[in-house]
Amino acid sequence: MRPGSVLTGDGSAIDVPKLIDRLEDLVENSRHFFNKAWGIDLEEFYILTNKIKASLPDDVRKATRLTKDSQRIVEEARMEAEQLLERARKEADRMVSDARTEAERLKDNHEISRIAATQAKEMFAQTEEEAMQMRRGADEYALDVLTRLETEVTGAMRTIQKGREKLERDIKQNGEAGSRGSGVSASEARAPNWL
Repeated sequence: MRPGSVLTGDGSAIDVPKLIDRLEDLVENSRHFFNKAWGIDLEEFYILTNKIKASLPDDVRKATRLTKDSQRIVEEARMEAEQLLERARKEADRMVSDARTEAERLKDNHEISRIAATQAKEMFAQTEEEAMQMRRGADEYALDVLTRLETEVTGAMRTIQKGREKLERDIKQNGEAGSRGSGVSASEARAPNWL
């Protein structure tokens, strides 16, 4: 088997570098106009790209899906955190506004003006404390979501790394096995012509 060849589920070998060479030939043999290729046989192009995709190890496909899922989770967590913070800010602003309104109302009554001012200050301080606690709770929730997300992304990165290392080992092993029986020198086996 040639270096870079991959075994499919039915045991047949697909020569990925050869498929890539054929894709390059499709482009090179087409008409060119202002650095654009015209007249490419799209059916053949898609057949070749589907064969390459089908020959990729499951680990690579899983890693790709995990990466997409991780990006979606990050975006959802960010949006959820932003919405939670916005709701907390609006609620805090409403509470502060209510406290100010109540303070103004109490100040209008001349006889209880001093008592009203004291109560309003206490209410205002309590409202600000509650608003600060709500903001702190929202920040802690956002931090928790991001920490969980970081754990998932780290796991996905490990899976990607393992998949890449396995693929490199498979390619190296297939290359060494093919070079021993084919009379090809070790330096020729190590350097595929498509790199």
